[in-house]
Amino acid sequence: MKQFFLFALLSVCLTIQINAQETWSLEKCIKHAQEKSLVVKQTELAVETSEITLEQNKMSRYPTVNGSTNLSLNSGRTVDFATNNIATQTSLSNSLGINSSVALYQGGRIKNSIKQSEYDLKAAEKDVEQTAQDIALQIAQAYLQILLSEEQLAASKSQLKQTKDQLDQTNKLIRAGTLPANNRLDIEAQIARNEQTVIAAENAVSLGYLSLKQLMFLDMSKDIKVFAPDVEVDESTLAKVNIKGIYNQALSSQPNIQAGEMRLKSADMSQEIAKAGKRPIISLSAGVNTGYSSLAREISGFETQVISQPFTVDIGGNPTTGTLELENQIPNTRQQPYFSQINNNLGSNVSIGLSYPIWDNKATKLNTERAKLNKENIKIQNEQLKQRLMVDIQNAYTNALAAQKTYQAAEQSLVSQQASFDNTKRRYDLGSANAFELSTARNTLALAETELIRSKYDYIFRLKILDFYAGRPIKL
Repeated sequence: MKQFFLFALLSVCLTIQINAQETWSLEKCIKHAQEKSLVVKQTELAVETSEITLEQNKMSRYPTVNGSTNLSLNSGRTVDFATNNIATQTSLSNSLGINSSVALYQGGRIKNSIKQSEYDLKAAEKDVEQTAQDIALQIAQAYLQILLSEEQLAASKSQLKQTKDQLDQTNKLIRAGTLPANNRLDIEAQIARNEQTVIAAENAVSLGYLSLKQLMFLDMSKDIKVFAPDVEVDESTLAKVNIKGIYNQALSSQPNIQAGEMRLKSADMSQEIAKAGKRPIISLSAGVNTGYSSLAREISGFETQVISQPFTVDIGGNPTTGTLELENQIPNTRQQPYFSQINNNLGSNVSIGLSYPIWDNKATKLNTERAKLNKENIKIQNEQLKQRLMVDIQNAYTNALAAQKTYQAAEQSLVSQQASFDNTKRRYDLGSANAFELSTARNTLALAETELIRSKYDYIFRLKILDFYAGRPIKL
């Protein structure tokens, strides 16, 4: 009953551990690293900045509308803008206006600026793609390194088990009196070396996971397990590879090459924008304005005033006097209301302006030359990118070819070492070979197995680099 309870408890603990450990595929690792990468986030911010610049240049085609107002307190002898009267007093005035202007022609600046912004945006987007692809290649290398280390660990454990089995068999023969007791010493020494190899392999696995987690910006305490697919080595792959073909594919698929082409087109637009400095500018402006003044008055009514005017008339030599009464209409005024003034003083204006550069201190010429030199510099950079791309592809193909030959040689070596070990084992079982010879044969076989594992994953990674340049997704 006690044994059953311990077995059940062990099973539960093992299940909890398995559930806590996440299995990550290569695709999942790449996606997580790309999402968490600060370099990718920086390039994405550059895309957003380019989008803002593009939107700003597009909006420059449309009119601008500005509202303005001014409130003034004047004291002393002033001219009121609404009545044009000179008054010596304190007055309050308020002006209001709405003005709009639009460029009808700017020598192609707006059109070319929009095109330039579109090319810059595409280049920034390609930079994001290139950064993501570089991260994918780094993750693939770290991922394959873990698979390599885990296979080497499994091989080391298998070798340790075989040596321990050999020790058990030797002990039986010693107890039976068939072999001397000192035969176990070489085997025990070999077990110690195998255990050391296992520890080194375990450390390599741990370091591999640490490197992968760092590349993925993953918490070091998170327990993950990479998915180990059945990776088959197709030795005929390189026979189908054509360096020129991969180079042509890379020219159309590598984001950094495409980004360079977009920047070259952007430089073309910079040159056209610089040339526009010698072209006229035609603009249209319109506005509406009005104002208010506390000095403005309006007639509220009339008051009749009778004026007596004496007069003398000479009639027949006799002066005759009298009084003439005259009526005078005197207007009564009051301060004109604010909104009445705003309505009455409303005015508008429309104008078309033409500006033509006559002499700009060679600014346009120098800007054009600077833009031309920048374009030539980008051309050279693009050619350097293409030359470097060809060199990288040639190196990648040569390295893959060398890795393939190394892998094929390792396969043949393993076959030979396996046959040698089997022969030594048979001789040992028959008593014609000692434990040292068997240990030596096993060590040589172990080295052959390790080299085969290493060369296999090196060959796989070299093939993934060729896939990278051909624009194919990196996956296992």
